[in-house]
Amino acid sequence: ACEMPFSYEENGTVHAGLIDVILEKPDGTIWIADYKTDQITSAQIESVKEKYRPQLEIYRRAAQKIFIGKEIKCSILFVRLFAAADL
Repeated sequence: ACEMPFSYEENGTVHAGLIDVILEKPDGTIWIADYKTDQITSAQIESVKEKYRPQLEIYRRAAQKIFIGKEIKCSILFVRLFAAADL
């Protein structure tokens, strides 16, 4: 799915948004990818990905509610750098 909307309530807070890409791998693993256009170098990937960890954790929890019992993996795709960082 591309730009998959979601919403869920957790501890009195409603989380809602659009997940850029959700793919199901042949082994059944669900892979969430989030596009980022930051202008960074390869050396900055590890520190910059931490900035986005809370957002991807919300996406992961949403996917766990949709794809019950499936393994969920999340990655950030830095499109300007043509690089990915797994979380």
